[in-house]
Amino acid sequence: GAGVSTLESMWAPAADSRRGWPAADAAPFVVVVARMHAAGLDAAHRLCLQHQAGAVGGCSLLGLVTVAATPDKPALSLSRRRELVAAAAGASWHIDWIPELLTTTPPELATWTPNYTAPVVKRFARPPAPTDAVPTSVAAAAAEVFTAAAERWRGRTTKS
Repeated sequence: GAGVSTLESMWAPAADSRRGWPAADAAPFVVVVARMHAAGLDAAHRLCLQHQAGAVGGCSLLGLVTVAATPDKPALSLSRRRELVAAAAGASWHIDWIPELLTTTPPELATWTPNYTAPVVKRFARPPAPTDAVPTSVAAAAAEVFTAAAERWRGRTTKS
C-alpha cells in the first residue's frame, strides 16, 4: 500500500491506526501517509477533508507524508495534486524512492528514534542499506514530524 507498515517499523514513536482515526487520548497526533500516485493522493485528500470537517474525533492532523511510487520524477499533474492535498493537510513531508525497501521486511529495518544520529558517509560512498541506517529522507521526515508533534503538544499544554 502506502508504506505505512514500513514507516511504522522505521519510526519508533509511530503506530499504524489501521485505516481509521485514532482516539485522541490514545494518539493525539496523526499524519496521513499516501503513495505518490493518483489513487493514494485522492484517498489522502478525502482523509484531510474529513479532518477539516471535524469528523475524526479529537486527534490533530500534523500533515501529509507522501511515499515515492517510482524512482522517476512524478508527472506534473501528480505534483500539483500533491500540493493540493498538502495544503489541506497543513504540512507535508516526502519519502524518496528506496529500492532496497522492496526486498526488505519491516522487522529488518533500522529504526529512527528522537535521538537518532545518522552515520557519517564518505563523499561518493554508497549510502548504507536501510537495515544498517535509516535512509536520509525517512530520517528527515521523522525528525520534522516529531518536532511538529512536540510543538503542537507544547501549544496544547500552554493553552490549558
